[in-house]
Amino acid sequence: MLATLCFGQEDVIRVETPLVTTPARVVDRNGRYVGRLKSTDFVILENGIEQKITFFTEVDEPFTVLLLLDRSGSLNYRSEEVAAAASLFTTYLRPTDSIFAASFADSYTEILPITKVSDVKPGIRIIQRRNESNTYLFDAVDVALMKLAKIRGRKALVLFSDGAGTELAASVKSNLRDAEEGGAIIYTVRFDTFGSIPAVGVPRKNWLESEKKATSYMSKLADVTGGSSFRVENISELGPTFRHVAEELGRTYVLGYSPNLVGANGERRKITVKVNIPNVAVRSRNEVVFKRKGK
Repeated sequence: MLATLCFGQEDVIRVETPLVTTPARVVDRNGRYVGRLKSTDFVILENGIEQKITFFTEVDEPFTVLLLLDRSGSLNYRSEEVAAAASLFTTYLRPTDSIFAASFADSYTEILPITKVSDVKPGIRIIQRRNESNTYLFDAVDVALMKLAKIRGRKALVLFSDGAGTELAASVKSNLRDAEEGGAIIYTVRFDTFGSIPAVGVPRKNWLESEKKATSYMSKLADVTGGSSFRVENISELGPTFRHVAEELGRTYVLGYSPNLVGANGERRKITVKVNIPNVAVRSRNEVVFKRKGK
């Protein structure tokens, strides 16, 4: 065995030949999926060098999605609206897909076990807990990624949060590392709870730095997996945003190539996917990480 390759929407692939595979979504200016493309419409670059595409398919198959919802702080009093949007999200998925859901603040709490969408009953509820004073966002994402790692096939994490949290066992750095090396595509939906001015007693410099970190975290978590990051200013925007996410998850292209030289264990190489048609954008993983068997 030559290598284990990590990439976005699929599981980690163990291959007998050095085939590097990457998912890619092509969207137009309005964010709508562009289908019916051919392999000749694509170009793959590895570290800036064009590669010969040896594998190509457009997949439209079931996936499993974990919906992770922030119930802490200023999101607490919006829990009923968030739960309603989460319930609506399930109606946008296909009957053959599967979904499970959890909320977090001081702890990670399952609110829906893994269920086939056709069997999901209406009315997801977010149960509030008394006297919760922390937002262990990074630990919740850590738990979510570990649960998704056990699932085979196409899978995704959809995270709704303001992006601000306290580091406990996990951190921003560990989340990004695990997301990049994992097999799930991540979509983040950031609800801005910072407001236009700092809270009373909070220095403006600290407030700006916190907002910057929250925005960066949510964006990077999606970027390293080839997903998308959204920002909503009103909870009323959450339903349409969830619908957009569901539509994106449903279809994708998978492209593959064989590198001239297989990377050493832990070696990273930059991947760039381009399309030879105008007025579209490509979303894909931007790196491949090589891992030797047993390492």
